[in-house]
Amino acid sequence: MDEYFKYNTAIVRKVAKSLPEEAQRQSPESSPVDWENTIKQHDNYVNILRNEIGLKVVELPADEELPDCVFVEDVAVVIGNKALVTTPGHKSRQGETDAMRKCLHDLGLNLTIMKDMDSEALLDGGDVLFTGQEIMVGVSSRTNRSACAVLAQTFPEFPVTPIEIKSGLHLKSFCSLVSPGVILLSKKTAEIQKMGENIKLLAKKKYQFLEVDDEGVSANCLYIISEKLGPSIVHPPLEKYPDSKKAYKSLSGVRLFSCDCSELAKVDGALTCCSILLTI
Repeated sequence: MDEYFKYNTAIVRKVAKSLPEEAQRQSPESSPVDWENTIKQHDNYVNILRNEIGLKVVELPADEELPDCVFVEDVAVVIGNKALVTTPGHKSRQGETDAMRKCLHDLGLNLTIMKDMDSEALLDGGDVLFTGQEIMVGVSSRTNRSACAVLAQTFPEFPVTPIEIKSGLHLKSFCSLVSPGVILLSKKTAEIQKMGENIKLLAKKKYQFLEVDDEGVSANCLYIISEKLGPSIVHPPLEKYPDSKKAYKSLSGVRLFSCDCSELAKVDGALTCCSILLTI
């Protein structure tokens, strides 16, 4: 199972200047995005992946016509040498797939294009939690059940488990993998707690669940096994999340990297949103 997380490459995309004003957001009342701070935070994110963890970073240019383009996770799902280019759930984001399709082709991955398989399927990669044993899929405002069928066809070696998402943008808005077989879950609200219970009930494989009382963003992290460092986790700053801090610190043999993504969080971004990790 570990081999699926032995990443050596990350795809990222620069932040469009149009993001502060034009990016999609669930709450129009959220705080304005500080452009300069956004760039600093994103540069730090890329620096951690490239210089601290030791990944090769492929950095795509921003497209000002696509204000959400920094959130590359949503436009492709990659497992091993196979990649599924998605049809994102919001129409304004569907143009983001062109650059990603070319990038994945140039890197030599085995490509499947979702719209060629099912024109009705919609999928944001933020709704896909790959555990190394199965593919959990949030059925949300951005992802439908047709996408689950496409994922099952594309990755037939793994069971696909739909999880209804009633609160928040994506499945990984409140959970992520922190080591093979271990899932970190927020239980901050009753709605999130119910979704977490559904994951436990519907999961086709056995997992250990670390539950934290902090808000969902605290449970969104990157789990990477790199040649340079071995197991590492890139997580949000934990000063505001004492329960999550205990959970991360309880993981043995893992290097922890704090990374602030608070500006992009104002437009519903999180740490996993900003990269696609590859084992090529």
